[in-house]
Amino acid sequence: MPYMAGAPTDRTARAEERERTSFTEQSFYGQSVKEANLQYTLIQEKTSDADVKQAYEDDMVKKFQDRQAIAKAILKWRVAQAETRIEEIAAAKQSRCDSIKAKLIEVGWDERDFPLDQKEYREIVYRDQKLTPKVWQTIRPRLEAMIVKRREERIEQERQALMKNRRQLFGQLYSQLVESLLGLPNDYMERVPYVPSVEEVWNLPWVQSHMDQLTEALSVEEWREDIADDLRLFILDQWRSFLRNLVEILEGCPMTSPSSNAPLSREDGIPGTSKSRASKDRVEAINDDIDILKNRLSLATSAFDCQCGLFDSVMWFPDVLKHGLLYHEWTYPQQFIQHLVPFSRRADGLVQSLLRGLRLDPNFATIGELNAGANWLCLRCDPQVARYLSFKEMVEHYLSHRKWFDEATAARSPFGGVHGCLLVDDHDWSDGAPSARQDDEDSRILLEVLQAGFRAECMNGLGGDAFNFGDDGLRKVSCALCPAYFGPPPDYLPKIRIHVLHKHQKELDPYTDITLEGLCNYLCSI
Repeated sequence: MPYMAGAPTDRTARAEERERTSFTEQSFYGQSVKEANLQYTLIQEKTSDADVKQAYEDDMVKKFQDRQAIAKAILKWRVAQAETRIEEIAAAKQSRCDSIKAKLIEVGWDERDFPLDQKEYREIVYRDQKLTPKVWQTIRPRLEAMIVKRREERIEQERQALMKNRRQLFGQLYSQLVESLLGLPNDYMERVPYVPSVEEVWNLPWVQSHMDQLTEALSVEEWREDIADDLRLFILDQWRSFLRNLVEILEGCPMTSPSSNAPLSREDGIPGTSKSRASKDRVEAINDDIDILKNRLSLATSAFDCQCGLFDSVMWFPDVLKHGLLYHEWTYPQQFIQHLVPFSRRADGLVQSLLRGLRLDPNFATIGELNAGANWLCLRCDPQVARYLSFKEMVEHYLSHRKWFDEATAARSPFGGVHGCLLVDDHDWSDGAPSARQDDEDSRILLEVLQAGFRAECMNGLGGDAFNFGDDGLRKVSCALCPAYFGPPPDYLPKIRIHVLHKHQKELDPYTDITLEGLCNYLCSI
């Protein structure tokens, strides 16, 4: 439409026009003041009568007050009209929103998926426009596209939350089953590397297949019941493999289970079909195998040695596991098993010799029965100094004497003279002589009386006037026949006499066979 003649064409003119035609309190007052000021100036120019001027001023004040009242009333009305319009717009927007919500729910959408936090969705829903069928057909595809996206996000979030909760429950269930099925003492369960970790098992395909079937409709009890049988069978099978590897080490057979340090692959440990893997028969069969393996490991002849070289102690099951927990970093069973060897490699025939001396059958004697108390006495030691030991301590006792003999023999070879004297392994278990015995209460009492008399003899003197130095600090001597640093700790002469008799097979010569230097070795006992 063309502009009228004389109408403002530039932006400044149009702004001035809007300012002149707009009705505001400021513009209204400004125009009135300008007109009143112009009239007052004309009156001052035409007359000097003060009464006329005052009359004009009073008239202008009254008119200004009237106009001010009218302006305030108009402005109050406009504000009321604007507020009413705002309320009408808000009500219209809410009505449109409610109508859209009802239509979306009617066609099957879930109110939880309405993306009210999205600006685009709010701009469509909250609009001052009536929702006609035509408008609805126009906006529906856009709204449903946003709802579909939000529904997918919600379902994934709920699935992740459900999976996290199930994973936590899975870890608790797995730990409970491991603790109950392995049947080990609590101090063996601080770490459980004997079976695969929860993380490994969680990633196995058959476990993930259980996870993929999870729904909110599946209760925790139903889920536990559904997976517990599979887990029980899996744990028992892994525990059986671990025990079988231990037995194979003792028997010198190659291990039937993988010997690598790698974790389970995704193909390992798949129980099979749901019916077969939950079969009671399979669980019972595995339990029978475990009992057989445990019986084999419980024998006194089922002793282990560790190649780590940290300790010389002999180990039986399950103490061998405690050794692994304390002194080895291992996550997978094979990382520890590869360090174990049969104890017979270090002391061939020792355990069998002790059992024969005790008149026990190596095929039936268990370490639990033998270690029940410290009631075994070494027959190679002099009764005056022998101590009652447990079976484990007895084995270590023989090992310490063998080690002393081997190292003392090696240290003696460069020396001549007195160091070339005879050294005897008086605890040689391969000579067929009896090694140990078990005493009853009467025999123990008699032995205690004998040893008490021997201790009194040691405290009363050195065994002859020629060695009565009269100084208690010089009453303890050591053996001069042993290589340097391999003699027994300084002791009273009666004990050194026993040492010389057993380790050098000679009667003590107090002039040549003792020394006050005390170069001893802790491995050497009397």
